[in-house]
Amino acid sequence: MNPTRVIPTLLINGWRGSGKTGFIHQLLQRAAIRQNPRDTALHWCVMRDAPLLPTSSTLSFESAAAADASTRVEWIDVAGGCLCCSALLPLRVKLVSTLRRLQQLPPALQPVLLLETSGLADPQVLLRLLGEPGIASSVDLRAGVTVLAPTQLQSPAIVTHPMFLAQCRAADRLLWLGSGGVSLQLLDRVLDAVVTC
Repeated sequence: MNPTRVIPTLLINGWRGSGKTGFIHQLLQRAAIRQNPRDTALHWCVMRDAPLLPTSSTLSFESAAAADASTRVEWIDVAGGCLCCSALLPLRVKLVSTLRRLQQLPPALQPVLLLETSGLADPQVLLRLLGEPGIASSVDLRAGVTVLAPTQLQSPAIVTHPMFLAQCRAADRLLWLGSGGVSLQLLDRVLDAVVTC
Protein backbone atom coordinates (compact mmCIF):
# COMPACT_ATOMS: atom_id res chain seq x y z
CA MET A 1 0.00 0.00 0.00
CA ASN A 2 0.99 3.60 -0.52
CA PRO A 3 2.28 4.66 2.93
CA THR A 4 2.16 8.35 2.09
CA ARG A 5 -1.58 8.69 2.72
CA VAL A 6 -2.93 7.59 6.07
CA ILE A 7 -6.71 7.16 6.26
CA PRO A 8 -8.54 8.64 9.28
CA THR A 9 -10.58 5.77 10.76
CA LEU A 10 -13.46 5.51 13.21
CA LEU A 11 -14.52 2.20 14.80
CA ILE A 12 -18.18 2.11 15.85
CA ASN A 13 -19.53 -0.75 17.92
CA GLY A 14 -22.38 -1.43 20.30
CA TRP A 15 -24.89 -4.06 21.28
CA ARG A 16 -27.55 -5.20 18.82
CA GLY A 17 -30.18 -2.50 18.40
CA SER A 18 -28.16 0.20 20.18
CA GLY A 19 -28.42 2.63 17.25
CA LYS A 20 -25.01 2.26 15.56
CA THR A 21 -26.37 2.62 12.02
CA GLY A 22 -28.64 5.49 13.03
CA PHE A 23 -25.67 7.28 14.59
CA ILE A 24 -23.66 6.79 11.38
CA HIS A 25 -26.51 8.26 9.33
CA GLN A 26 -26.72 11.29 11.64
CA LEU A 27 -22.95 11.73 11.47
CA LEU A 28 -22.92 11.57 7.66
CA GLN A 29 -25.86 13.93 7.36
CA ARG A 30 -24.13 16.42 9.65
CA ALA A 31 -20.91 16.11 7.63
CA ALA A 32 -22.85 16.79 4.44
CA ILE A 33 -24.20 20.13 5.69
CA ARG A 34 -21.16 21.23 7.66
CA GLN A 35 -18.44 23.37 6.10
CA ASN A 36 -15.25 21.37 5.61
CA PRO A 37 -12.40 23.51 6.99
CA ARG A 38 -9.84 22.17 4.53
CA ASP A 39 -11.84 23.07 1.40
CA THR A 40 -11.75 19.49 0.25
CA ALA A 41 -14.57 17.08 -0.38
CA LEU A 42 -15.00 14.24 2.10
CA HIS A 43 -15.18 10.67 0.83
CA TRP A 44 -16.78 8.55 3.56
CA CYS A 45 -16.34 4.80 3.27
CA VAL A 46 -18.59 2.82 5.64
CA MET A 47 -17.55 -0.83 6.00
CA ARG A 48 -19.95 -3.14 7.84
CA ASP A 49 -21.43 -6.62 8.03
CA ALA A 50 -23.65 -7.30 5.03
CA PRO A 51 -27.21 -6.50 6.13
CA LEU A 52 -29.83 -9.15 5.51
CA LEU A 53 -32.19 -6.52 4.09
CA PRO A 54 -31.40 -2.98 2.93
CA THR A 55 -32.82 -0.34 5.25
CA SER A 56 -34.93 2.51 4.00
CA SER A 57 -32.79 5.00 5.95
CA THR A 58 -29.71 3.90 3.99
CA LEU A 59 -31.49 4.48 0.69
CA SER A 60 -32.93 7.86 1.70
CA PHE A 61 -29.58 9.11 3.00
CA GLU A 62 -27.71 8.04 -0.13
CA SER A 63 -30.12 9.99 -2.30
CA ALA A 64 -29.86 13.05 -0.02
CA ALA A 65 -26.06 12.92 0.05
CA ALA A 66 -25.86 12.61 -3.72
CA ALA A 67 -27.10 16.20 -4.01
CA ASP A 68 -24.10 17.49 -2.05
CA ALA A 69 -20.89 17.40 -4.08
CA SER A 70 -18.69 18.07 -1.04
CA THR A 71 -19.61 14.76 0.62
CA ARG A 72 -19.44 11.32 -0.95
CA VAL A 73 -20.63 8.19 0.80
CA GLU A 74 -19.71 4.65 -0.14
CA TRP A 75 -21.21 1.63 1.63
CA ILE A 76 -19.13 -1.56 1.62
CA ASP A 77 -20.83 -4.66 2.95
CA VAL A 78 -18.60 -7.54 3.99
CA ALA A 79 -20.36 -10.85 3.42
CA GLY A 80 -19.69 -13.91 5.51
CA GLY A 81 -21.00 -13.03 8.94
CA CYS A 82 -19.64 -11.10 11.89
CA LEU A 83 -16.66 -8.88 11.06
CA CYS A 84 -14.63 -10.08 14.04
CA CYS A 85 -14.89 -13.83 13.57
CA SER A 86 -16.46 -15.66 10.62
CA ALA A 87 -15.83 -12.77 8.20
CA LEU A 88 -12.35 -11.82 9.43
CA LEU A 89 -10.56 -13.11 6.30
CA PRO A 90 -13.05 -11.48 3.87
CA LEU A 91 -12.78 -8.29 5.96
CA ARG A 92 -8.96 -8.32 5.80
CA VAL A 93 -9.02 -8.76 2.01
CA LYS A 94 -11.69 -6.09 1.51
CA LEU A 95 -10.01 -3.71 3.99
CA VAL A 96 -6.63 -3.91 2.24
CA SER A 97 -8.16 -3.37 -1.21
CA THR A 98 -10.32 -0.50 0.10
CA LEU A 99 -7.35 1.20 1.78
CA ARG A 100 -5.34 0.93 -1.45
CA ARG A 101 -8.19 2.48 -3.40
CA LEU A 102 -8.76 5.27 -0.85
CA GLN A 103 -5.05 6.12 -0.88
CA GLN A 104 -5.27 6.65 -4.63
CA LEU A 105 -8.11 9.19 -4.46
CA PRO A 106 -7.19 12.63 -5.78
CA PRO A 107 -5.88 15.08 -3.15
CA ALA A 108 -9.12 17.09 -3.35
CA LEU A 109 -10.96 14.14 -1.80
CA GLN A 110 -10.26 13.40 1.86
CA PRO A 111 -11.14 9.76 2.63
CA VAL A 112 -12.55 8.74 6.00
CA LEU A 113 -13.11 5.08 6.91
CA LEU A 114 -15.89 4.06 9.31
CA LEU A 115 -15.95 0.46 10.53
CA GLU A 116 -19.33 -0.57 11.93
CA THR A 117 -19.31 -3.87 13.81
CA SER A 118 -22.18 -6.23 14.43
CA GLY A 119 -23.88 -6.17 17.82
CA LEU A 120 -21.93 -9.13 19.17
CA ALA A 121 -18.55 -8.29 17.65
CA ASP A 122 -15.41 -8.27 19.75
CA PRO A 123 -13.72 -4.91 19.01
CA GLN A 124 -10.35 -6.25 20.18
CA VAL A 125 -10.20 -8.54 17.14
CA LEU A 126 -10.72 -5.55 14.83
CA LEU A 127 -8.22 -3.45 16.77
CA ARG A 128 -5.63 -6.21 16.33
CA LEU A 129 -6.43 -6.34 12.59
CA LEU A 130 -5.93 -2.57 12.31
CA GLY A 131 -2.58 -2.98 14.07
CA GLU A 132 -1.25 -5.64 11.70
CA PRO A 133 1.83 -4.85 9.58
CA GLY A 134 0.76 -3.50 6.22
CA ILE A 135 -2.51 -2.16 7.63
CA ALA A 136 -1.34 -0.18 10.67
CA SER A 137 0.74 2.21 8.56
CA SER A 138 -2.30 3.01 6.40
CA VAL A 139 -4.88 3.80 9.09
CA ASP A 140 -5.06 6.47 11.76
CA LEU A 141 -7.60 5.20 14.29
CA ARG A 142 -9.02 8.48 15.55
CA ALA A 143 -11.62 7.01 17.90
CA GLY A 144 -13.47 3.92 19.00
CA VAL A 145 -17.10 4.69 19.82
CA THR A 146 -19.46 2.35 21.65
CA VAL A 147 -23.11 3.26 21.15
CA LEU A 148 -25.34 2.64 24.17
CA ALA A 149 -29.15 2.53 24.23
CA PRO A 150 -30.92 3.42 27.51
CA THR A 151 -33.27 0.43 27.32
CA GLN A 152 -30.35 -1.97 26.98
CA LEU A 153 -28.64 -0.52 30.03
CA GLN A 154 -31.67 -1.56 32.08
CA SER A 155 -31.18 -5.23 31.17
CA PRO A 156 -28.94 -7.20 33.58
CA ALA A 157 -28.47 -9.87 30.88
CA ILE A 158 -26.93 -7.29 28.54
CA VAL A 159 -24.87 -5.18 30.95
CA THR A 160 -23.22 -8.29 32.42
CA HIS A 161 -22.61 -9.99 29.06
CA PRO A 162 -18.84 -10.40 28.42
CA MET A 163 -19.08 -8.99 24.88
CA PHE A 164 -21.00 -5.90 26.02
CA LEU A 165 -18.33 -5.29 28.65
CA ALA A 166 -15.55 -5.81 26.06
CA GLN A 167 -17.21 -3.28 23.74
CA CYS A 168 -17.36 -0.69 26.52
CA ARG A 169 -13.75 -1.31 27.60
CA ALA A 170 -12.46 -0.93 24.03
CA ALA A 171 -14.12 2.44 23.47
CA ASP A 172 -12.44 5.82 23.61
CA ARG A 173 -15.93 7.31 23.80
CA LEU A 174 -19.24 5.96 25.08
CA LEU A 175 -22.20 7.44 23.23
CA TRP A 176 -25.55 7.41 25.01
CA LEU A 177 -28.37 7.59 22.47
CA GLY A 178 -31.49 9.01 24.06
CA SER A 179 -34.89 9.38 22.43
CA GLY A 180 -33.94 12.70 20.85
CA GLY A 181 -31.00 11.36 18.84
CA VAL A 182 -27.56 12.90 18.93
CA SER A 183 -26.95 16.60 19.55
CA LEU A 184 -25.30 18.68 16.84
CA GLN A 185 -22.51 19.57 19.27
CA LEU A 186 -21.69 15.90 19.83
CA LEU A 187 -21.77 15.18 16.10
CA ASP A 188 -19.42 18.13 15.54
CA ARG A 189 -17.01 16.86 18.20
CA VAL A 190 -16.86 13.42 16.57
CA LEU A 191 -16.42 15.00 13.13
CA ASP A 192 -13.65 17.26 14.45
CA ALA A 193 -11.84 14.24 15.88
CA VAL A 194 -12.12 12.25 12.67
CA VAL A 195 -11.77 14.84 9.91
CA THR A 196 -9.24 17.26 11.38
CA CYS A 197 -5.73 16.42 10.22
